[in-house]
Amino acid sequence: MWSITRWAQARAASLALSRNAVLGYGYSFDRLHPTNGFNPLTTWILIPAYQLLPRTLPLLACYRIGVLVGFMAEIGRAHV
Repeated sequence: MWSITRWAQARAASLALSRNAVLGYGYSFDRLHPTNGFNPLTTWILIPAYQLLPRTLPLLACYRIGVLVGFMAEIGRAHV
């Protein structure tokens, strides 16, 4: 069973991957090595969201925004 911490980290990592994809680094978390083992659908959905954010946004801010977007999605899903 996933804890809330793991869930939040997965959402944050998805936004970081989206950030690097938009910046031209491909699907790479560290911009050096290709990343695998992630949910591509979540990342593809977050790419347009990242395009609305400033390009100079630091990685920690990506984590925070990713967690916030993930929580909002879960809240919306729970009320449908």
